[in-house]
Amino acid sequence: MNNDQVTLKDVCIKFISLVENKKGYWKVALILIILLSIICYFLPAPWRRYWYEDNGHFPWVGISVFIAAVGFFGNQIWERKKLNADIKSKSRIEWMVTVRDLLANFMVESEKIYITLSDLSISTLISTNKESNESKKYNDEKSTLSVTYRKLLLYIPPVEDNQCLLISIQDVWDLVDERCIEAVSITEKYRKTNNQENKDKLNEFIKKIDPNDEEQNVLMTRIDHLNEVGRKYFKHEWERAKRGE
Repeated sequence: MNNDQVTLKDVCIKFISLVENKKGYWKVALILIILLSIICYFLPAPWRRYWYEDNGHFPWVGISVFIAAVGFFGNQIWERKKLNADIKSKSRIEWMVTVRDLLANFMVESEKIYITLSDLSISTLISTNKESNESKKYNDEKSTLSVTYRKLLLYIPPVEDNQCLLISIQDVWDLVDERCIEAVSITEKYRKTNNQENKDKLNEFIKKIDPNDEEQNVLMTRIDHLNEVGRKYFKHEWERAKRGE
């Protein structure tokens, strides 16, 4: 079968696309008029009189009514399509605002908890009091960060278009979570047994998360990358919202 051959299915698809496109209403009306005129010309006389006058002239008044009817139904289709696009656009913009704020909070909270981990470790060296202010502060911040992270995963579906953003979020979370687990383990050991070995491990961890250390730069690099990915992602989503997708 020739691939260039036009099938009835292709004609139907093209016809429907014209109906959905407001600019194609008059094309649709013209096509229908021509088809109906040809069909009705070959109808028996009792039926043909509805389309042709006795003198063979075309009844333009009837055609005008027909065109108006096509325009009316076409306009209804267009308005419904426009309403659906407006609803989708509004919903997407509201979703973007929510996710953008969550993402900004996630990046700020990730930086903040790194500083708290350093304060917690230093305070543990000074005092082994389990109920220190830094310990409470760490627990609150880790809980807040965890909630923000979980919300991001709930709001951003794991589809192909979102993979780059989700991977960048996961990279930041994995590093922060790893350091949190390490900090809790080391400080708990030191509180229970504050010998020289545990003290050395705690000092080593404090140097690791020092703001001037290379480890801190790894976190900031990941956060900066997440920020750039997020900026491009929301730009793309904004273009989709403007198109009503």
